Amino acid sequence: MPRIIRFVLIALAVSSSLTAGEGESPLSSGIDALQSGDYETASGVFRSILTDPLSSDHSEALYWLIKTDIVLERYDTVSAWVNQFISDHSSSERLSEVLYHRARLMHLQGEPDNAIIALGGFIDEYPDSPLVSSAHYWIGEALTSLGRLDEAHAVFSGLIERFPSSSKREAARYRMNEISLLYREKELLELLRWSHEEHLRDVEDFHRRENEYRDALAVHQEEFSEEGRTRLDTERLLNAKARLLDLRSAYLDELLELYDDDAN
Repeated sequence: MPRIIRFVLIALAVSSSLTAGEGESPLSSGIDALQSGDYETASGVFRSILTDPLSSDHSEALYWLIKTDIVLERYDTVSAWVNQFISDHSSSERLSEVLYHRARLMHLQGEPDNAIIALGGFIDEYPDSPLVSSAHYWIGEALTSLGRLDEAHAVFSGLIERFPSSSKREAARYRMNEISLLYREKELLELLRWSHEEHLRDVEDFHRRENEYRDALAVHQEEFSEEGRTRLDTERLLNAKARLLDLRSAYLDELLELYDDDAN
């Protein structure tokens, strides 16, 4: 094979190899891992990009790392990534979505009040964002966690009416059904509480009447006992009196006999 032809073939092979390598960039492999559900691998890839000073994908890697670590529920770490993104990439077109994730993260971290404020601020600042319906959904979730079921139901209902094509529409409908079930459960619990209180009142009334009966019975028994003793004492006195009368009668009879003997 002529040397020039061999050189051309080698050059083409190297060019093909570089093209393939560019198609499999670390960022792309991380996104592929994320989309396939391999979140740990994706998180590791995005982190490695952030530590590579020569990479030009820091902004994108940080954006995808935020989404990945939210799925992995590494909320404290995500908060740090969000703050870093806002600080280092404030002009990025991804900023509005990162702000949405920051607001949603507040609810996930157990701060529903702050989440409602932040999500409301996001809606006001980015009214045309495709994430506005999702922001409404998470406001409903935060209200639900606070027990403000009427307000949450209204938010979910408004989402369904205003955003019929939203990806959160079915989730909002499901939450509305759950709230309806919570209302029914609350009513049942209230009924059970009322029934339990009625039962306790009945038991208390029963015990009260039972105690009154026992007290009355004790008094009656005491009175009966005293009456019995009085009647017994009276009978003894009458018997003693009868015996005394008998003795007196016998004594008089003896006196009469003695008198008759003396007279004769």
